[in-house]
Amino acid sequence: MAICLLISSCGIFENDDADIVAGVEDVYAGIYTQGIEDSNFNPCIDQDESWQLVEIEDTTFVAQLQEVNENPVYMELRGTPSEKGEFRGIFATFDRQFTVNEVVRVTSRRERDC
Repeated sequence: MAICLLISSCGIFENDDADIVAGVEDVYAGIYTQGIEDSNFNPCIDQDESWQLVEIEDTTFVAQLQEVNENPVYMELRGTPSEKGEFRGIFATFDRQFTVNEVVRVTSRRERDC
């Protein structure tokens, strides 16, 4: 038992969400999928999570998506994630909400992305 406590205190068993800090603005890379009713962003840092993009303050968001004209796309977004929870869309449930302050990059999705 002492070994287990020592190992966990050394940070060997890190939390998957360690680099996702709720309420703190940062740049997150991920795959964005546009849907008819619900769209989602799967961040590279934790691809099992699905984020609902809310309060998109960057007015170039739609124009950049249209320029690439593919679905899904690779995106780098500057913004602020919420605490982890259960957020309802129209037909989907999301792990977090993400306030988008800036679209840093939008490109065609490549196999090496995420």
